[in-house]
Amino acid sequence: ETTGVDFALPRGCNIRGRVRVDGVPAAQGQVLVEVPAQGSRPASHHTAQIDGEGYYRLEGLAGGAPVQMQVTAFPPGGEWGSEVRHTVEVTPQANRMITHDVDLSSSQRLSGTVSRIPAGHVVTLVALRGDQRISSLEGPDVTNILKEVAGGPYTTSGAGSEANYVISGLEPGRFTILAVRHKAGARGMASFDNFSTHTVDIGRNQPEVVLNLRCP
Repeated sequence: ETTGVDFALPRGCNIRGRVRVDGVPAAQGQVLVEVPAQGSRPASHHTAQIDGEGYYRLEGLAGGAPVQMQVTAFPPGGEWGSEVRHTVEVTPQANRMITHDVDLSSSQRLSGTVSRIPAGHVVTLVALRGDQRISSLEGPDVTNILKEVAGGPYTTSGAGSEANYVISGLEPGRFTILAVRHKAGARGMASFDNFSTHTVDIGRNQPEVVLNLRCP
């Protein structure tokens, strides 16, 4: 005799998948999605850990509008500093389970130092595709900017006035590096104190490009 068992899934959309770095399942990491407020619906924050075989699972996302999924993954045997950070766009579908695998490359990356960071502040860096002209981080401009994210975000530790950063998984081409200074512990671009942009070219035969920045 078989007894039926009901499983209650969290309301909303669930996203699952596997993260690979250079074709190999990630050893560990994190997947993050921040869903902005819309109408009477408040903003929500969703995180999932990447397990030892590269799998992750996000639960309870509101369906409808595309969102940015931030992936931080370590290759097998990777140490701190070897992580690959990338942002991809996904569209949650209401009350459905969807599968979204993420394939990352660690072959090309941007690294450097951010200097003169004031006490109590950190700097978040994002790599945007192409040569972007950014005059504001408010209103609809933020949505348009996030559509061009190619790598990051990377937030400095805030320890001392100088910090190192790494943005991995970039394809060859031109990028605009957006550096946003905000108070440590603050979340979202709405809390920024100042920002700056920097253009950099990554060639096909350049595994790593160094760009040292001054805190905006």
